[in-house]
Amino acid sequence: MGENYSVAIDLGGTIIKIGLILDSEIVRFTTISSDSVKGLSHMLPKMEHAIDSLLSEEGISSTDLASIGLAFPGMVNPVECRVISTNDKYDDACDIDLCHWADSRWGVPFVLENDARLAVIGEWLYGAAKGGNDDYRYRNRNRCYIR
Repeated sequence: MGENYSVAIDLGGTIIKIGLILDSEIVRFTTISSDSVKGLSHMLPKMEHAIDSLLSEEGISSTDLASIGLAFPGMVNPVECRVISTNDKYDDACDIDLCHWADSRWGVPFVLENDARLAVIGEWLYGAAKGGNDDYRYRNRNRCYIR
């Protein structure tokens, strides 16, 4: 097909939401149960299966993927694509190379960011603050802050 799809993952403590995105629209969506205490390494195979199922349902292959992004519930270094601290959820995440995981599994770039920061950016770009210039507009080094 030659279209550039992306996968967005919201890593929650009890539910993981995974969406297949095309042109800023969710075209497929699934959720999987999670037990964050067991760690991220325990969930990666389940996430892989869910992503592959979304691709199959849409009738596309990994060559149609442009990237995979993950919203993590803890401190991250998005430049180095590393989890640096957890909040008693997915405590093994600091030791997992997620960029390598995405590259070796689907051959795509991986983007990692804090879940709260992505929620603010989502509201700014697509939600209640879209088009506004007071609430979410201060940006510095690819980070968005609430004023």
